[in-house]
Amino acid sequence: MQMANNPTSGTAPRPKWHRAILWAGGFATCAVIALASLAAWYLHRAEPILREALIAELQSRFHGRVDLPTLTTSLADGFQVEGRGLQIWLPAPAPGDDPSAVWFHQPWITVDKLTFHANWRMAPGQPIEIALIRISGVHVLLPPKADRPKFTTTQTAPPIPAVPSAASEARSALTGLLRPPKVIVRRIECADLDLVIARGPSAGKPSAAVPANAPTPVEKPPLDFQFRDLSLTPIGDGSLAFVVDMINPRPIGTVHATGQLGPWSNTEPAADSNTPRHFDPGALPVSGNFTFAKADLSSISGISGHLEALGQFQGILRRLAVTGDTETPDFRLARADVGPGVPLTTHFQASVDGTNGNTTLDQVDATLGQSHLIAHGLIQRAIDAGTGIHGHDIALEVTVDHGRIEDFLHVSIAEQPLMTGNLTLTTHFHLRPSPEAQQLPVLERLDLSGFAQADSVHFTSEKIQSDIRQISLRGQGQPGQLKSKDDANINTAITAHFTLSAGQVTVPDLAASVPGAEIDVHGTYALGAGTLNFDGDAKMQSSLSKMVGGWKGMLLKPADRFLRKNGAATDVPVHLTGTRAHPTFGVDWDRIGKTD
Repeated sequence: MQMANNPTSGTAPRPKWHRAILWAGGFATCAVIALASLAAWYLHRAEPILREALIAELQSRFHGRVDLPTLTTSLADGFQVEGRGLQIWLPAPAPGDDPSAVWFHQPWITVDKLTFHANWRMAPGQPIEIALIRISGVHVLLPPKADRPKFTTTQTAPPIPAVPSAASEARSALTGLLRPPKVIVRRIECADLDLVIARGPSAGKPSAAVPANAPTPVEKPPLDFQFRDLSLTPIGDGSLAFVVDMINPRPIGTVHATGQLGPWSNTEPAADSNTPRHFDPGALPVSGNFTFAKADLSSISGISGHLEALGQFQGILRRLAVTGDTETPDFRLARADVGPGVPLTTHFQASVDGTNGNTTLDQVDATLGQSHLIAHGLIQRAIDAGTGIHGHDIALEVTVDHGRIEDFLHVSIAEQPLMTGNLTLTTHFHLRPSPEAQQLPVLERLDLSGFAQADSVHFTSEKIQSDIRQISLRGQGQPGQLKSKDDANINTAITAHFTLSAGQVTVPDLAASVPGAEIDVHGTYALGAGTLNFDGDAKMQSSLSKMVGGWKGMLLKPADRFLRKNGAATDVPVHLTGTRAHPTFGVDWDRIGKTD
């Protein structure tokens, strides 16, 4: 019997929808591969494009050769770019420059690493917008001003290095699609920046104060500024807003500043566009506000204390007008004995050369302890003053309109001062730097000369004050009051010209007056050792007989006429010797009766 065919035998055909899924999956896989390949191709082409655009932008700003050997891109976290080994050279030598100078054969700016996120879109004719560039490991070396290159306004930046062949081919294929676009940077953050300003040998400025045997000037040490953080934000017309935190080299302290710099012309003024000009970083316009915290004044030889300051500045880097206020709770001259200083606050107006630190103090309004003073003068690097040595040379004109003697004595000596009282004075203040081989104490480097007036003076030595009281009572003809228990204070008024040199005060004409007497003396006082060496005359209003009183005075009446001289009823030669701690005040008997 013949069996019928089984309709269910064999393989059934696949549905059409299943075939469509297979086709779609294959297409998607191909699309992903194509897009990945396109992205890889785009990144590969984008690297030289970005590199060329960055180099072009930097060369247009710095007028010099720029190298960026390594620049890589990644899609791991957006469109991220990383560059390493950036180098920027000074402008090419111009007529008058020495092309063999070392400065033309090394970069003046080097950057270890820079990273940024660029815009995903790189449309033809549209700029690449970079929201933030992070830079680290920056070293800037400026040559001495005399060695900086010259250039004319007709000079152009060096040609941009050729783009790698792969990018050139892509450019041809896309008909200009890969033309280097303009780069717009919104913000730059820099960490670990070191600015070094080199300074060549110089004989310094002429100065009458330079000793004949001054050492031959040597190579000036460079100025080294260490920036912990620096943030720059373009604000148009080539200017940048900045926020900076840095370590000031001297006095050592932390500076925080905000403000604006630029636009930078890179040049000094010149007569016409064809005249060679110096590449001059000192001509950079700068303005802003600053705070100066935890400044250690002991890093400036000769003074000590901790300073806090705030203020404003405006001008160019080489000539900044600065106004501000400072507070130093423990100001003192550097000294061997350790002790508290004197509170010092100031309001100042100054002109500062930011390229070397030299400062002209136009006016300083200061309060030292309870004393008010005003000053003006110059603080400059000693080598610029023609001394041939390092350190700072400080020359000031100081006026104290109302002050206290003890405030100024406490600045240089921690122990109890010799006297207290009201003070006015005018003086020339000069603090010389110390030769490095000797390291002289500050009192041996400080020079003063001026005129002082003091009243309500009270000597802290009981011995001196007792002698002053005795002179006053006898001069008034009241010897009977000497044994009185009334210890009413006898104050002294003093006027004197003075000089201080090598730690010794010289007084040629000190006049001290108390009720009933005037004492005119001259001599010296050694600040360090406290040694006193004065002699002069005590001129009394009363005769010798009245000064002694009683029956002894009656016996001395014949001697009155012999002691009446130098315009006084009685002239007694006196001396003040010994030390600050153990003074001796007495009569010079061998000069009795002699006319000055």
